[in-house]
Amino acid sequence: MNPIQEKILRGLYYVDYWLIIFSLLLLRLPIAFGHRYDLVSRLDELVPFILLIIYKLILFGKKVPRPAGKRTDLIVIALWGGLWAIAFGRSAIALSGYQTLFVLIKLTRLLVVGIFLYLAFANAFLLGRLEQLARAFLYGLGLYLLVNVLLYSIGVHPGAGIYLANYPAQMLSWLGISTDRVLFPMADGINNFGIFSGLVLVVLFPQLLSQHRPRDIAVVVLFLLGAVSVLLLADTRGAVVFAGLTIVLALLPPHWFKRLQWLPFLISLLPVMILVVAPGLYSNEITWLSRGETQWHDPARVGDTLSECATSLENASGSLSNRPLIWRVVLDDLAAPRWIHLVGYGYRGQMVSGVSDLYRCLFASYHFPELATAHNLWLQSAMDVGYIGMIVTLGLMVVLLRNFTDGWQGGGIPVHKSTALGLIYILCAGSLEALFSMDFSEISIFILYAVALVMNGSHKAHETIER
Repeated sequence: MNPIQEKILRGLYYVDYWLIIFSLLLLRLPIAFGHRYDLVSRLDELVPFILLIIYKLILFGKKVPRPAGKRTDLIVIALWGGLWAIAFGRSAIALSGYQTLFVLIKLTRLLVVGIFLYLAFANAFLLGRLEQLARAFLYGLGLYLLVNVLLYSIGVHPGAGIYLANYPAQMLSWLGISTDRVLFPMADGINNFGIFSGLVLVVLFPQLLSQHRPRDIAVVVLFLLGAVSVLLLADTRGAVVFAGLTIVLALLPPHWFKRLQWLPFLISLLPVMILVVAPGLYSNEITWLSRGETQWHDPARVGDTLSECATSLENASGSLSNRPLIWRVVLDDLAAPRWIHLVGYGYRGQMVSGVSDLYRCLFASYHFPELATAHNLWLQSAMDVGYIGMIVTLGLMVVLLRNFTDGWQGGGIPVHKSTALGLIYILCAGSLEALFSMDFSEISIFILYAVALVMNGSHKAHETIER
């Protein structure tokens, strides 16, 4: 690399650095000011990323950094990306009008962000600044969360368009505080953002332990306090449990962690396995864990939902917020083998297939109850990308987790530990939420970040531009 090339790449690195820190804010800020369903603004948010991608492609020319990960890892990543591109395409064809445009724009956003992250980390590898740029991404997650808290605290509450009712915050009620669950300004949903706050807590906890300068410690502590406040205000109890479990795993001695690092895969399947093997365990409601009901839980208020759904609502036990009922509906669909189950119904497969019509009454207080997911990452994967996609997604998570846990335990860069713990948390929390659905925007971007690192061969040192 000659001095001129290095100077240009260093300049690009600093642009990447700050754009990565503010990336989630750039992509999500319009939502806070009432543009949740404005498709034009969703494209406008991509302009800085697209311009930087074009500039880099022109600059690199024929020397665009090629993927440098292990061949088998790259094949799995390519299959995963291809299956999701097909899933978006099939969904766009099955839907019409605004929904088709939304699906295509969603696909465009993911592609642009993915390419941007790949090229940004490729440049950082060339300059030997992987750790700094990866840490910038992790800090960007904390900054995005904290800005949401600050906007909410000053009265920015653009909640219209998602919910028709308020729900009491259960955990705060245990502390004697009576308030409703909070939908934060840039959130896709209450649970979505609560789950994301658990991710922030998990990935920044190791960063806190590795800091030495008081200023850096103060910044991370501020982010962590923001994450805890969101967990309480969003009242996402599963996120609290799984974030705690992940941190406990992180504190285990290396030999114990190596034995238990694959446990999250079992945890992600455990609730559904219990439903199949011992459904009676879900028959009784645990009163002190249950949320208060609203008028929308009355079957007489269901309205336009199917009679089967209204009957299910009458018979629901309330266990795990009625997730077992949703899982049973999805399992019943999968129990009648059809070729489409191999490839799935496409993005938002539960809506495209009509399966969500059988449990949408549970979400009658939502503006769009048909969008309610399967509330388990593997069942939702079956809906979206089918059995083939489930296997590929399983392979992807094995690839990512192996790369980052090996890098962490083998003396690699410190951010490997944060990334590995983030993936472990996603698997655990995915037992109760459909975290592989692209509707969990922040989680999707975190997975793209992990994929971009592995594609660039995060297990290698990069020294030259002619890789």
